[in-house]
Amino acid sequence: MLDIVNNFDATALMIMLFKIVVISLITTILIMIPYYIYKKQKAEKIHHPVFLSIFIFYLIALLIVTIYRFGSTLKYPSVNVIPLKQIIDNFKAAYAYNAHLAIRSFTYNVLGNIIWFIPMGFLLPIIGKTFDFKMTLGIGFVASLWIELIQYVLVVGICDVDDMIFNTLGCLIGYCCYKVAKYIKEVIYEYKRTS
Repeated sequence: MLDIVNNFDATALMIMLFKIVVISLITTILIMIPYYIYKKQKAEKIHHPVFLSIFIFYLIALLIVTIYRFGSTLKYPSVNVIPLKQIIDNFKAAYAYNAHLAIRSFTYNVLGNIIWFIPMGFLLPIIGKTFDFKMTLGIGFVASLWIELIQYVLVVGICDVDDMIFNTLGCLIGYCCYKVAKYIKEVIYEYKRTS
């Protein structure tokens, strides 16, 4: 992990992000066109098609970033089942080497894992009315577990309990953002209706 943070190159990151966006966009279009055609032939209404497209785009980008990693250097599968151990160890090692590197390590490990799962918690209840708090959080946890297990099997990342904790926290934050946005929308609607 320290290699990734230490060898940080803004240009390489931008190129990687561009590739992720292009691949995700093309795949989303290839998935959504047949879906729209199918729904149109069945004369069924598509609920929130824009958010569904965004969610599919997000899932593809998430899989590319977490499973189809660029430049993974692991040779053997690795597991961390002790909460926060990997984070603390990486932070200490990075801080001993360079304080700036320690901040990047923390940002990459903690904030990155949280941020990548916020869209899931936000979009799931929009695209499906059955996605309440428990179901959304459960799906976020299971998706994170699935990613960690795939990383272990394919040896493309460390199967880390910290990632699952922070991913689920990100999903929770996304769900809270959804509830706040829904409340604001209802307040605005009620205000316009009574004015």
